[in-house]
Amino acid sequence: MKASGQKILVVGKKGAGKTAYLEFLCSALRIKGEKVGGFLCLNEINGSKNDYHLFNLKNDQSWKLASRNLQDQYTIQYGDYYFNPTVFDIGNQILEESLECGAIVVDEYGPLERNRKGFYRGIQFLLNNYSGVLIIATRPVTLDPLKQLIHSLKNK
Repeated sequence: MKASGQKILVVGKKGAGKTAYLEFLCSALRIKGEKVGGFLCLNEINGSKNDYHLFNLKNDQSWKLASRNLQDQYTIQYGDYYFNPTVFDIGNQILEESLECGAIVVDEYGPLERNRKGFYRGIQFLLNNYSGVLIIATRPVTLDPLKQLIHSLKNK
């Protein structure tokens, strides 16, 4: 990939197809021989959106990140979903271990990240240390805070 240090923001409302677009983009980059790191947050295969899984783009491993059903290890609640903080740690580690990739995908920067939770640590790490192409999905409501974060770290 030629554009070093580029940030690409994929913006859309809930259900607009951001993740599907990121899947397409990852496939296109791989066809061109690019090493892609980071993760996608995928809903259940049956489309019910009761559970979301964190999918590691480097090795195809996945972990259940969120559920509409409260479970002991799901201690963070946002909206209708309960999140497993251990999987946020895994996601942050995935981002921190993707520096050798030509492109890194983060699906997504949301309200938890805006409040310095969720994948915030990994995103901040990449913004401070990564010189490749960083692709981040976000919703319109979190676009300005994400832009502010990018701008504040760029000017350090």
